[in-house]
Order: sequence, then structure tokens, then C-alpha cells
Amino acid sequence: MEVMITISIAAIILGLGIPSFQSMITKNRIVSQTNEIIGLITTARSEAIRRNSTVTLCRTTSANTTQCAENTATWEHWLMMLPNGSLIQRGDFSRYNNAIVTSGLTADRIRFQADGLARTGTDLVSGNRIRVNSTHLDNCYREIVLGAGNRQSIDKDDATGCL
Repeated sequence: MEVMITISIAAIILGLGIPSFQSMITKNRIVSQTNEIIGLITTARSEAIRRNSTVTLCRTTSANTTQCAENTATWEHWLMMLPNGSLIQRGDFSRYNNAIVTSGLTADRIRFQADGLARTGTDLVSGNRIRVNSTHLDNCYREIVLGAGNRQSIDKDDATGCL
């Protein structure tokens, strides 16, 4: 009888703890994905200055393509390239826990010129956002805000206490 009570109590505790643990994992993955994107932006800027050339960071439609996507959509694959089409880097954003990356950049691309300033379309970047969220947690997100002069800041969902 005592064993049955112990097992019942353990089952209740596990039943309450597992959803909380899954939520914590999802939140940590959103933070990790955001940090990865900040690293990519910093690398693209550094490469532009180092090479004294324009470097483009953009969304692609597949992992093997060498061309930027022509429209906006969810970011799954990305590449960093020079104006002549030479590839610097390419990669994928992890889709674990249904992490979703979207942007407010023109054609989902950002260009860094040799002066280190970021542009989207023909305009200097100012207030453009890249958003990371998950379909597992409603209204739980982090946004990278790209400011003038390459200042980056993070906006997060403070209203629900998610992150």
C-alpha cells in the first residue's frame, strides 16, 4: 500500500514537472537561436570591413543554393556572400521545438558595405527586426532590433514573462 502511494505521488510530481521542463527547453532554444543570429550579423559586418567589400547575409530557399531568396518567408537556410557571388559561409537555422525565424528586412537580406554600415534594400538599417519565436509557446519571442550605426538590441516578450 505504501509503495502505491509513493508511486502515485511520484506520478503527480512528474506530471506537473515535465511541461514546465519542456517550456524551459523551448525558451532556452529561442535565446540560443537569437544569439546565433547576432553572431552571424557580427561576422558579416567584420568580413565586409576586413575584405573592404560588400557582404550580404540573406535567406535562401535550400541548404545547397548559392543565391539569395527573392521573396520574404521563414528563414531556414542562410548564406553570406560577396558581390561576385563568392560564398563566405552558409548554414541552417535549427528547427528544434519549432523555432521560427522571420525578418522585417527587404527581401530577407542585409548588406554590409566596407564602411561597416548595414543596409536593407537601398536604405540604411534603422529599426528593422529579426524575430525568433516558437509554435510551442504562444507569444513567446525575442527580436533583434537593428539600429542605425549597427547598434543591435534585443526586445523580448516581457508581457507574459516568457523570456
